[in-house]
Amino acid sequence: MTSIKDSTYRPVLTEKARVRLLKREHQEYARPAMILRVLPNPSCRPENQWYDVRFDDGLSGRFLGRYLERINSEGTDRKEGGKTFAA
Repeated sequence: MTSIKDSTYRPVLTEKARVRLLKREHQEYARPAMILRVLPNPSCRPENQWYDVRFDDGLSGRFLGRYLERINSEGTDRKEGGKTFAA
């Protein structure tokens, strides 16, 4: 059995990355979110990677990476101090 510490596996998405949900049947479909936590992946297979995310409206969820798409924070709106600013 290979140790996770010895593995060269790296999750595609990292903590604090901005993403959009691609799961059509979910109420937060296409809404922006941030990766809060990359969950352990003992299989080291990208298709088995789970992430905890928090949407900009405050809801949280746990999703497989295939349902998340990285978005570029440049040129998108971001919130600071309760106000929205264009980046």
